[in-house]
Amino acid sequence: MIEFFTTLGAVVVLAVGAFVPGFVGGNAERALAERFPGTRPQVRVEADPFLELPWGHLPRVTVDLDGAEFGPLAIPDFDLEATNVRVPPGAVWGRGRPELLAPADVRVRLGGTADAWRASLARAMSGGALADMEMPKSPLGMVMGGKGDMAGLEITLEPGRLGLKAEITGKTGAKLPMSFSFAPTVSEDGRQLTMREPRVMIGNQALPAALMGLASAAPLLDLADTRLPGRDWKFTSLAVGPEGVWVEVTGVIETLSSK
Repeated sequence: MIEFFTTLGAVVVLAVGAFVPGFVGGNAERALAERFPGTRPQVRVEADPFLELPWGHLPRVTVDLDGAEFGPLAIPDFDLEATNVRVPPGAVWGRGRPELLAPADVRVRLGGTADAWRASLARAMSGGALADMEMPKSPLGMVMGGKGDMAGLEITLEPGRLGLKAEITGKTGAKLPMSFSFAPTVSEDGRQLTMREPRVMIGNQALPAALMGLASAAPLLDLADTRLPGRDWKFTSLAVGPEGVWVEVTGVIETLSSK
């Protein structure tokens, strides 16, 4: 998960910064297409061509990067919006160094319908990053007694709950159905994504509540541990249900440097 948001940080910088110099030539779209093969990025810059653009003021920059791969899965629907982008006037037309003259607000919304996520998972399982996926060491590995394999991985979506189903094979060769689900929740300060009410079934047996409590004690993701550019990043919305999964993150960037 952290690797995903680290990559996302680079995308924010690339998407907002690549339109200068000479954004009219489609620099941003070419740069994003090169970074994410197989995608068809669409970058739109909204600015008055007489009163704003010549002065380096770009009120709104939007990026569609559907299907971009972050880690093992492709994100079906990826939208990025930057507002109040200000750069040196010359940089817009390819003269001078591109840089932000003032902080810019960024909103990233990503997700997809249930069918789109299932298609993305199927591609990852069929010759993709998850083709040889092994059973996690904990807590399932603890129950099964060691290393195991997972097959037939499926996403399950219920109101407020996200889950997975699979058939697991333990080191003894026994095959059992397994299901895992939890309620993803954003902390009050918007900085953490947590896992509430985790449930694991192996065969017809549920893992002990005490064990699952230990598994969910730590947050799934703490934005303080990621390397997103800028500051004030937080989760602003999260929706999980039979229709799909969507999450929104907002923050402020102060430089176009990815370092």
